[in-house]
Amino acid sequence: MLRLLIEMSGRMITYPIYGKLSNEVIDEITHYNAYKKFRELLGEDMKLTIVYFNPDEESIKDIKKIVPYGEILRVEDYMENLNALIEELFHQGKLEVMKKVIYYCEECNKYYHLKDVKWEKREEVRDIVRVRMGRRLYFIGDVPKGVEPVGIAINDSENLLAVKMDKDFWVSPAYMREILINEIEVSEEDMEEVKIGDLKKRTKLVNYVITGDVETGYITKENMDLYDLKRKISSYVVIYSVKKEIKEAKCPSCGRTLEKREIPILTVKTEKGNLRISSQNGNYKIPILYCDSCGNFEFGTRIKDCPICGNIMETKFFYDPKVLSLGTYYKFNEESDILYVHEKRSGILNIMKLLDEKNENLFDKEIILHHKFEDDGHYDSYSLSLLKNRGSINENDKKKIEKLKNFILNLVNYMQIYGKSEPKDKIDNWLIFRNEQVKKEYISRLKDSKFACGFDLLYNYVANDISRFYLHLKRKESIVFEPIVDSIRMLYPYLPDFSLEMLSKLNIENLKLEISEVKEEEGIDSLRNLIRVIMRFREENKITRREPLKKIVFVSEQADEIKEFATLIMKFTNTLVFNSTGKWDEMELDVEPDIQAIGQMYRAWAPKIAFLLKRKNVKDVISALNKGGYTMGIEGFIVRITPNMVKLIEKVPKGYIKLNTKIGSLYVNAERDVSTMRIRLINEVIRRINYMRKDLDVEYDDLIDISIQADESINRIIKSYVDEIRERTRARNVDFRYIEYAYVVEWPIMDYDIVIGINPLFKKWVIKAFESIPGIAANKAELLFHMGYGSIYELMQASPGELAEVPGFSTSSANKIRDYLYKNAFKPKKSGKKEYCPFCGTELGSEDDFCPRCGAPIRVKMERKSIGEGNVYMTVGEFSKIIARIPPELIDNKKLLITKEEPEDIKSTYNLKNAHIIWISYVPIGKSIKPKELNRLRDEIEKFLGRGGKLILMDCFDFMTAINGFDTMLDFLKELREDVKSVNAHLFFNVEELEEENGEKILEYVDGEI
Repeated sequence: MLRLLIEMSGRMITYPIYGKLSNEVIDEITHYNAYKKFRELLGEDMKLTIVYFNPDEESIKDIKKIVPYGEILRVEDYMENLNALIEELFHQGKLEVMKKVIYYCEECNKYYHLKDVKWEKREEVRDIVRVRMGRRLYFIGDVPKGVEPVGIAINDSENLLAVKMDKDFWVSPAYMREILINEIEVSEEDMEEVKIGDLKKRTKLVNYVITGDVETGYITKENMDLYDLKRKISSYVVIYSVKKEIKEAKCPSCGRTLEKREIPILTVKTEKGNLRISSQNGNYKIPILYCDSCGNFEFGTRIKDCPICGNIMETKFFYDPKVLSLGTYYKFNEESDILYVHEKRSGILNIMKLLDEKNENLFDKEIILHHKFEDDGHYDSYSLSLLKNRGSINENDKKKIEKLKNFILNLVNYMQIYGKSEPKDKIDNWLIFRNEQVKKEYISRLKDSKFACGFDLLYNYVANDISRFYLHLKRKESIVFEPIVDSIRMLYPYLPDFSLEMLSKLNIENLKLEISEVKEEEGIDSLRNLIRVIMRFREENKITRREPLKKIVFVSEQADEIKEFATLIMKFTNTLVFNSTGKWDEMELDVEPDIQAIGQMYRAWAPKIAFLLKRKNVKDVISALNKGGYTMGIEGFIVRITPNMVKLIEKVPKGYIKLNTKIGSLYVNAERDVSTMRIRLINEVIRRINYMRKDLDVEYDDLIDISIQADESINRIIKSYVDEIRERTRARNVDFRYIEYAYVVEWPIMDYDIVIGINPLFKKWVIKAFESIPGIAANKAELLFHMGYGSIYELMQASPGELAEVPGFSTSSANKIRDYLYKNAFKPKKSGKKEYCPFCGTELGSEDDFCPRCGAPIRVKMERKSIGEGNVYMTVGEFSKIIARIPPELIDNKKLLITKEEPEDIKSTYNLKNAHIIWISYVPIGKSIKPKELNRLRDEIEKFLGRGGKLILMDCFDFMTAINGFDTMLDFLKELREDVKSVNAHLFFNVEELEEENGEKILEYVDGEI
């Protein structure tokens, strides 16, 4: 058995825990923990002290898991306090011993309460027996057939049935009514109800009649030892026999007939009745000595002789587990805060009755918990009870907590990327004011232990005020810090570990929630109202947020107040144009004749005048009315229409829809054209990419590579927004061709089939993998990632020269890094039957060719960039392929570049160092050579080789072939091959376009194609 006590500022509260930790007990502990953490936010402390009663190891682990900061109180100290209370109650005369009926099984040697007994019905023949119990007074009752009555028992408070027969009285138990009427034929009119006290006044009862707190009926030989019987019945008369259905108590374990017994129980007398505090068995004895013979009891623990009857007195009572907490209540009886108790654990409520009797108000409030739990729930789910006032814990509650965690995590990630700032605009000031409002309401609710209300307040504040409104308006800008931190603090009572983790990310150690007085920022509520109306319009008309609204015009006297928020409104509502004006020039007016007003002047002509007036030019009529009146002819007469005879009605311009708000009118143009459809397409593509990020569990600050493949016309549209796509999806590269990335999906978007592939770059895992490489410290690992090396594989692809250009790396260290990479890749670490990445430690699946987190090659063939035996190599394609595939041991050597491009451009493009450049061009600048001057070009090459040069690069083979002819260039290549072979140098050249026939001829003079 376990006992949990809670000490609040020197005050301790306790309640029992039986055996294993039940859901109901965990519910209570959860609420105490949450209240304790709320008190921490206010700068107050609240200790939890645990008392163990013979716990097993599993119970200890369970309680420590829930209350790891709990202190342990020795059982002996606890029992000392409890026994002191019993002594006080005894001396105050508030203890009393009462008899309780229980059932005993000899076979099982076990006692059963009435509610636990199994009852069986059987038929029994019973004798109706009459016995004289006083002068002219007889008792009629029943006994099993053949059983001899030895005495009569009558309850003092029970009503008896009395039948007057001549001068005699027959009395019987109330249950004999039907037998007397039906079997003995006694008239119901001759019966009356009496009590034994009335009969004692009439006559003296004989000695074998026992009265008091007993069960009315005959005493037989089987139960006579329960009564203090002085004398037995001398004679009796059987007047009738009846068959009767009786219930027999059976043992629920073995099925034997149970023996009915009365046992003494110790109670505390209160105004509302007696509170039982003892049990017939248990672990802890109550220090009360009891005499079985006469019922005398005293305070004490040592066996002694009874001063009343001389029999032995001993401790017969055990503490009932439901009242073991009395001792701690008694010791710490100062005013306390809140008591949490589950409705299924009513023992605590009985204890409260006793405390009320002593006029000790320990608590400001008792909270009765009503939650229902699933049997297979785990500890994390129990904290969900804080979200419910009553009822079952369900999946929606779990989803709500997960949503709030995601909101908070996104806010923290946002600040880590975009930073924090001091308040700089009205939106910032509004959030700071709103934050103070929420904190005040939050504290008020949790002081009343309204955890569910407090969570709803916090959820709506974070989800709606901060994430969906404030953060949306501040997209990609720094945000104010304190409201975000306060939101995380307020989450502490509900999700303490997560809250502390988020505060740690922001380097916040102070947990205290403080209130400040802040001036309210006006105008933001009007802004929110406009945004709500626009977003509701979108929802009702099924216009997705990704599709822009063409134009919105706000017309109001408060137009200037809203005008400063125009950019924010456009960004929030995805609107291309937003105008705020007091008077809208595009608004059309219509003239509506007032027939009643016209009739007062022109009577019978009024309908005709109204008809003709509607056919007139509206602008002419309005212009004339503004000058005082409009004249028109009718039946040869001139009539004058004055302003009071018409009403000017606003007419919404074509293509617009009017929306009413509290502060003015919104006119929305939701027409779709090429521009709106184009923007929607981009938004839809971005949404799909971000969905794929989420599906792969890519964290907020992780980068991705993207490939997009669609029709050429669609690709052109998407390409024009590539910077926006890169920014909104946190992409490193965006390619518009199919690439076999880790995750590829063909999406149907706006009637187009668009193939999107993403390759995640898990930043923290890649950096962790980089840091595992000797010579790469944390700062260098971070630098490598930001310079574009998004995986171990990409780092292995880099040449030593490229790595040496990274600040902090030398050619020597770069070569050591490459050696380490190739030595440790392709070799997963094994632990038992599991395999792990040798760089980042991620567990690998049997089908993982690359590590899914750091991109290290595991089950793929990847050779070092090198060339075989030979001197002349060709590649088909762009010149960049040559640069990428030249072995690192050659690329850093002195080299000759023969190019058709401007020397400085190509030198900077490929970052070539230690290079002599010959420009094949008709432009007579520097070392330029014309395409037809092949002899001059060969002379320069021979000079270069003569000075020890070993590497020649050429990217102009196609250009020179077009001018000199294929056969001429083939001869030139043949001669050049002999030159480089003679000095063991190397020639690399590219051919951008190559016909099959020509390709076979060229390959005769090259040593390999790369």
